[in-house]
Amino acid sequence: MPKISAVIPVYKVESYLARCIDSVLSQSFVDFECILVDDGSPDNCGKICDEYAKKDKRIKVIHKENGGVSLARNIGIDVSEGEWVCFIDSDDWIEKNTLEIIEKYTNNDIYDVICYGLKQFFEKTNKIKNIKLKKTNTFKQFADCPLYMNSPSNKLFRKSLLDGLQFNPSKPYSEDLEFIVNIIVKTKKICYLEYNFYTYYINSQSATNNGLKEEKKVQCLIDTVNNISRYENFEKGFRELINYQKWCVKFRYLTRPSIRDIKKCKETYPEVNNKNFSSMLDFRKTMISLLLFFRLDFLVMFFSKIWYR
Repeated sequence: MPKISAVIPVYKVESYLARCIDSVLSQSFVDFECILVDDGSPDNCGKICDEYAKKDKRIKVIHKENGGVSLARNIGIDVSEGEWVCFIDSDDWIEKNTLEIIEKYTNNDIYDVICYGLKQFFEKTNKIKNIKLKKTNTFKQFADCPLYMNSPSNKLFRKSLLDGLQFNPSKPYSEDLEFIVNIIVKTKKICYLEYNFYTYYINSQSATNNGLKEEKKVQCLIDTVNNISRYENFEKGFRELINYQKWCVKFRYLTRPSIRDIKKCKETYPEVNNKNFSSMLDFRKTMISLLLFFRLDFLVMFFSKIWYR
């Protein structure tokens, strides 16, 4: 039985897939299995997966009809045999020593989730942005960076922690956040590593840019926030995380603002309007929040058009 299972859902990434798989196979740590879930990809991804499986016995390929990334990940979890599970998007990659270093933190019964740093690579500008936090084992620090909280890809999960938990295949947006929160409430302790092991490749074809209408994204996010709000008293800092997500919903209405959108912004989660500004908000969002509180709608519209168009 392998120590680590790397689950990679595959769909329409013919140009990037080899880079992702090679980053796993080149790991200095070798006790792993790589599960490639071909989600009915219409290009040559299925053939590429099969070719890699012929070359390396650690690769397991699952071919299925297209059902979305959540269902593909769930199937990967179901067939995984490792003690620990990580998820990698098929257009992303990991550093060569990733598994070797994070595996060292699995050899005890202290941690259930190991979280590591990531980088964002922007295809359009060919630039890299490092996302880094200070080393910590506290939940508050983990929750203070929403990007770390929302993504399953920069984490190693104890397999037993996933029993009974799945990604919601009926939700095309914000399903990652709900999955992560459902895991966190079962977690004894989280280990955060300062290493930026994971590179998140951002391009116009990414799953988060799948052409989903903005209204649908907002509704999915509202549904997720409502579902995780039952955990707001789980631990100190969790309420702040939920308030931040509520503000994220409100700001969705300001991407193309009109008076009607500003009204919707105010009416959605009004409980956070009254100076309940999340400490996680950046400068721009904090300024917009203040303007909303003081009912300076014309300035909200002005700055939103400049900052969020």
